[in-house]
Amino acid sequence: MKLSRALPLFAGLGLLALEARGDAPSDQYAAFNSQDPTITDNKTALVWERYAVVRTAGVASTHCNGLTLNGVPARLPTVKELLTLVDEVPHDEFDGPRAIDRNAFPGTPISAPFVTLGGDSKHNWVVHFDTGSVEMLTSLPTPLAVRCVYAKP
Repeated sequence: MKLSRALPLFAGLGLLALEARGDAPSDQYAAFNSQDPTITDNKTALVWERYAVVRTAGVASTHCNGLTLNGVPARLPTVKELLTLVDEVPHDEFDGPRAIDRNAFPGTPISAPFVTLGGDSKHNWVVHFDTGSVEMLTSLPTPLAVRCVYAKP
């Protein structure tokens, strides 16, 4: 008798957990599987490197140079492009708040800001996926995370 009363409660808790995930809308990204190294954003037509790398400030901006994704030359994203990956409302996960779709971009480091193409020669843009905030800095912190991109032809 007690178990039968508890089942609807547990079912309701499971439903709440699904609604609070904060992942991107189901039509945001093209179909992908866990082995795919890239993912296509259907809304922006950008193809992203799914797995970010963490580098020192001196080599972070050169990570995309010479890299090809699906045979197309990759580059650092602009700040506007990188912000398209930010969830509007950060959500809690096992390792703290996160403002990125963890299914599309697994293992995204939240302790290192992501570097983007600089606005000018004196400033650099970084995006923080722990809070979803953006910051313009005169010097880059270390370590930095990098995720390359290209525009789908």
